[in-house]
Amino acid sequence: MKCINLKRKFSVILILIATFQGAVSAETFKYNELLIKDYDEMSDMVSKLLADSETLRNDESGGDETAANDKLREALRLIYSRPNSDNMVAKLTPEVRKQVLMTQTYEQVAQDLAHEAIHNLKDEKAAASVRATAFFMLENILSELRPEIGQNEKAKAVVESIRDAKLKVPEAVDKELRLRGMFKLKNPSLTAKEILKK
Repeated sequence: MKCINLKRKFSVILILIATFQGAVSAETFKYNELLIKDYDEMSDMVSKLLADSETLRNDESGGDETAANDKLREALRLIYSRPNSDNMVAKLTPEVRKQVLMTQTYEQVAQDLAHEAIHNLKDEKAAASVRATAFFMLENILSELRPEIGQNEKAKAVVESIRDAKLKVPEAVDKELRLRGMFKLKNPSLTAKEILKK
């Protein structure tokens, strides 16, 4: 009887864990949906993720550092997924970066997001919009880290990883963005190589 009760309790715990993980899982952002959002809309979305992170960190049960950090990572993913033709990244990043630096290194989060974007850009089964979003993520990460690589080895390592990925702009992405007639594509690996040369 005790064995059955233990099995039931264990099953309930597994269900609760799965539910909680689903609640904090990474959001999938698409560049074309974010592009039509103005600063106030983007700022509201970022502020909501920052507030969620704070709530998770200060939970009465002792807080959940991992889940709180995931929300900060998601906030950067959101910002970097949007094309930066209007320089919005510079306006939205500082507060998130400040929060990230309280518990982890910004460069580590940037590296994780870069790896994620590299994977998505290379994934031939992914939708063109998902791969295009990955392209903009890498472009924005490179732009953010460019001023720091001279004196920051961790930032330099992130740029090197993008260079070493030997990326190509997929034909599907090139076609999608050219149809929109607003983006000039540049290979992220070549951009990273140029940044490192300078």
